[in-house]
Amino acid sequence: CALPISGNPTNPDLLTNLALAYRSLGRADESIRLLDFGLEHHPEHVHLHINRSVAYEQSGDFERALQHLDRAIELNPKLGFVYQRQGVILLFRLRRIEESVAAFEQAVAYESRDPIAHVYLGFALAEAKRWNEAAERLELALSLDPTNRDAMLGLALTRIELGEFADRKSTRLNSSHSS
Repeated sequence: CALPISGNPTNPDLLTNLALAYRSLGRADESIRLLDFGLEHHPEHVHLHINRSVAYEQSGDFERALQHLDRAIELNPKLGFVYQRQGVILLFRLRRIEESVAAFEQAVAYESRDPIAHVYLGFALAEAKRWNEAAERLELALSLDPTNRDAMLGLALTRIELGEFADRKSTRLNSSHSS
């Protein structure tokens, strides 16, 4: 059975798509082999680096995943979703909070209408205990997508940290005791 890649075995787009197909089928080793082969022949191909980063992230090698995202950013610094992936690894995998804030700030600079990017930035700001900024980002995310549950939950938790609910609770308790 000849694969369509046999006609042009180094086509980077074909290699990327085939690697994605292998990964979706749970054949990670074959996916990685194709991405590595593609990068040998096309070290300047952004999507090969992005997908190789995903493979490293899935295998738990977060530093190498970041290296490939850094390279993708060098090749095309205007891809907001790449900064978003970088921020996700930095925040949720490596717990490098301030670096994640910077990555998510870049993501929203390029993807200002993406509510998910704003939610992630809000989460990172909350982890940095920058509560007011976190609330602003999460409110913005909700203005872009009023049904976003992550933004709702994040905003509620942020407002609790800001003490916005404490006054209401104590007022309610005081009024019930005075009757």
